[in-house]
Amino acid sequence: QLRRALEASAAEAEAEAERAKQAKREAERRDAQRASERRAADAKRDAEQRARDDKRAAEARARDEKKAADARMREEKRLADEKKRNEQKLADEKRRQAEQREAQRLRDEKAAQARREADERARMAKRPVAAPGPYDASQFLKYCIKFDKFYGTQEEYDSHFARWKERSKYIEEYNRGLAPGEAKLVLNAQADLSDEEVAELA
Repeated sequence: QLRRALEASAAEAEAEAERAKQAKREAERRDAQRASERRAADAKRDAEQRARDDKRAAEARARDEKKAADARMREEKRLADEKKRNEQKLADEKRRQAEQREAQRLRDEKAAQARREADERARMAKRPVAAPGPYDASQFLKYCIKFDKFYGTQEEYDSHFARWKERSKYIEEYNRGLAPGEAKLVLNAQADLSDEEVAELA
């Protein structure tokens, strides 16, 4: 009986030891499971944190890139506006210079015309004064001034003066034969021109 009791006690001890081992293994398994779950949770949190950090970094980069793009656009606009202003200033300056040149040209032409008129009057003043009458050089001078006539040579002056004189006489004789109230002929700007010169005006 003692032997059986010892054997039963030994069996019970082995069973208890086995249960203790199983309990230990179960505890280790649970600990391992909890550790795995903690690692998984930590990994998830780390991944989520990295995702948030990456998102913030991406948003920061996007903001920085937008700021840089806006700054570039502002600088390009400033440069374009400055170029436009400079081009406008240059165009205004060219126009001003052109206006000054044109004004100077007109002044020069006016001065040249005044000199020609003075020279013509001086030249005509040096000509011998014809006997007083309706067809003398003084009357022709008045005609030239009235119709802005200029002649380049003495020969040209003489030929135009002769035609003017001839036509002046013809007009005077023609008008003398008119009845009172009839329309009279008058000298016009073509009175000193040749037929060829009149044809060129047509």
